Amino acid sequence: MNRPPSFPRPASDLGAPHRLILVRHGQTAHTVAQRISGAGFRPEPELDEVGGQQARSAARRLAQLEGRIDEALASPMLRAGQTARAILDHLDLPVAITSPNWSEADFGDWEGMTVAEVMARYPGAWETMIGDPELGPPRGESLADVRRRVLAAWREVVVPARTTLVVTHLTPIRIVVAEALGAPHEAFGRVIAAPGSITVVDRWADGGSVVVAVGERPQLQS
Repeated sequence: MNRPPSFPRPASDLGAPHRLILVRHGQTAHTVAQRISGAGFRPEPELDEVGGQQARSAARRLAQLEGRIDEALASPMLRAGQTARAILDHLDLPVAITSPNWSEADFGDWEGMTVAEVMARYPGAWETMIGDPELGPPRGESLADVRRRVLAAWREVVVPARTTLVVTHLTPIRIVVAEALGAPHEAFGRVIAAPGSITVVDRWADGGSVVVAVGERPQLQS
């Protein structure tokens, strides 16, 4: 787990942090139906009308933030790419670099189901997965595997005084926030980031992190 910055030591002594801005993709039909659509689901769901509005609203909110965005990354999944394009077009930034480690988890045989359907067809399996991060869905990824790749992707972009925008999914956002807070695995599911929301995490050279915002939902506009 991350060690917090050495506060109350002056922040200036720690140097400038790296800022990670995480945007969850906009809404899809599967979001509304509460169906699992991870990295293994095909055909991939696209943004619906509301999802497009959420992406554009996130872009407008990001344009209001202080400081520049130095680089933009996006999960290779369709809905993340559509959200990233809407944001970067508005901010007049280059196309985001595709980064597979920021993909949603692969839920294997549970893809396309609701959580209620999973619990009915695989009694006890959902609770087991939540309780033990090393265990995953049949033919899917464990939360521990997803955590390892997401944290590796985060480490790759940490450069002091730079800002990285990543358009990603709920599971990676939860992982980053839990890691930044030094929270136990049990706290993972308590992080909420709605479609189109913005989460911001600063990380210093000493390895400490501060969560600046979680799941900020920009005012929805057309």
